[in-house]
Amino acid sequence: FLHASHVAAIWTELNVFSVSPGHTAQWKTYGSTEITQDCIVLTKAERNLKSGIYRDAPMHQGRWEITFDFNITGGRKQFGEGMALWVTKDHIRQGKLLGAKDKFNGLAILFKTGKTTKQNRKMSQVIAAENKGKGKYTEKGKCQFEIRNKDHVQALVQYDGKNVMVKLKSTGQTQWTDCIPS
Repeated sequence: FLHASHVAAIWTELNVFSVSPGHTAQWKTYGSTEITQDCIVLTKAERNLKSGIYRDAPMHQGRWEITFDFNITGGRKQFGEGMALWVTKDHIRQGKLLGAKDKFNGLAILFKTGKTTKQNRKMSQVIAAENKGKGKYTEKGKCQFEIRNKDHVQALVQYDGKNVMVKLKSTGQTQWTDCIPS
């Protein structure tokens, strides 16, 4: 599941489960998601929008890798809290954790645009979270990486059946930044 709360635009490729424009027939959307020729727009920069794109087909691979490119914009009014990549056993139910309930069964990569600091600056965090469907999720790792109002951010998420690794890079970077090492 890719789920976002107040995200302006996203283009995504999920390796075997491609979500790139032109390959979306097996994917379902909800909320204000729009699929264009160039990108998948999860939400416009408006208050209280929630949307997502998901696939019902199970992913049986114990080891997997997902790469996707995205940008989260907000202009002068910084609506939104970010977006999340969900790899879960069941459908995500709407809630307050970036638009979903915090009791999920699986793995989530949370791209949180952050809270405003005393210097009136948003601090972004990327969090790998795991939950077995009970109680609060467990953080598997986190890092700070500026994701709001960047032209382009690329994420690489790898899972080996036990450990998760997240690498990021933004426009102009040639090397990956180790965000969450495995």
